[in-house]
Amino acid sequence: MIGEMHQLEVALLPIGDSVVMGIEDAVQSVKWLRPKIVVPMHYNSFPAIEQDPHVFEKRVLQETNCKCVILNPGEKLSL
Repeated sequence: MIGEMHQLEVALLPIGDSVVMGIEDAVQSVKWLRPKIVVPMHYNSFPAIEQDPHVFEKRVLQETNCKCVILNPGEKLSL
């Protein structure tokens, strides 16, 4: 409902899949939220949540018209 009522600029979504949602659920969330930009987070900090953010990015680009920004640790995103 949020994506239908408001135009989100940015969504930060977890993709780690062990203790947070994984890539599949995060892609579905992008479809529901419809942000202009999505940033994957909460992945690769320990073995149980290792994911390839580029797989998420590819799915987002194929299935939505949202821009995906992958940040390295300590990197900033200016809006």
